Order: sequence, then C-alpha cells, then structure tokens
Amino acid sequence: MWVKEMQPLDIEGGRMPFAAGFLQQSLMASTATMPSIHSGAKPVEGRTYKFDFGIIEAVIAGASLEDDLYFGYTAAYAGHQEYGAKPMLIPT
Repeated sequence: MWVKEMQPLDIEGGRMPFAAGFLQQSLMASTATMPSIHSGAKPVEGRTYKFDFGIIEAVIAGASLEDDLYFGYTAAYAGHQEYGAKPMLIPT
C-alpha cells in the first residue's frame, strides 16, 4: 500500500523524523476533504506515540472505487516539516 510508503522514519532511511512518533501518528485519511493541520496539535512532553494503520485502513476499506482518498498529517509542525526551508526542532 503506497500510504505506508509515506511513513518511513529517518532511522529507516526515510525522511520522517522520529522523536516521539507524534508526526507519524498524526496521519489522517478522508474520502471527503484533505485533513488539515491543527495549530494546537503538539506532542505531550515525555510521551511517545505509536502509529495505528488500522484507522487509515478503515477509511480505505470503506471507500468505493469512485471515491477520492485524501491523506494528510495534522500535527501543528507538519507543514514546516514537509516544506520548511531549514530544520526545525519538534515542539514539545
């Protein structure tokens, strides 16, 4: 599944940084609209997050062949992480 290809961590040779797992865990799926970044969505200090692909699979499984599928990260720093001009520390 190509959605899983969006998720490789930097320690696995991908581009996604892994400090607490919050960015990876913030991936959402929709058949209605692109998930939006939430300015207040930040990790809790000292907590780690585990990605549950089951939520994404449920949206895919519930979609018809005619549906558009949208996937996006909702963490507050997701846009900067993807499009930022310089490295940014992950907010805590």
